[in-house]
Amino acid sequence: MRERLVKDGLKYLDNLSKDTANDPSLLRELAGAYEKVAAVQGGIAMSGRGTILAASNLGDTKGAVEIMKLNTLAYPDSPNSYDSLSDAYLADGQKDLALQNAKRALELLAKELF
Repeated sequence: MRERLVKDGLKYLDNLSKDTANDPSLLRELAGAYEKVAAVQGGIAMSGRGTILAASNLGDTKGAVEIMKLNTLAYPDSPNSYDSLSDAYLADGQKDLALQNAKRALELLAKELF
């Protein structure tokens, strides 16, 4: 059931991403949706305050990392993309890469705010 959800969710998001053009708010929402699919696949669902909401997943942490890597390529200016990739790397036990991507997310967020 969850495997089907991931497959269908990715297909839907891939199709939707073709229609977002360059709208920053839509890109952020799409990045968040990819994050949720990656959490079901093998990541960790986190709240905006860093609290773990759910760690139950299909166990495919490498697949979650790959989804989020693609997400950062598709949305290189989205702090959420790098934050999500950081979470995926953390779930996969790759702490150095998690930290590297968390720093990139903060850089992008600071750029948006200041």
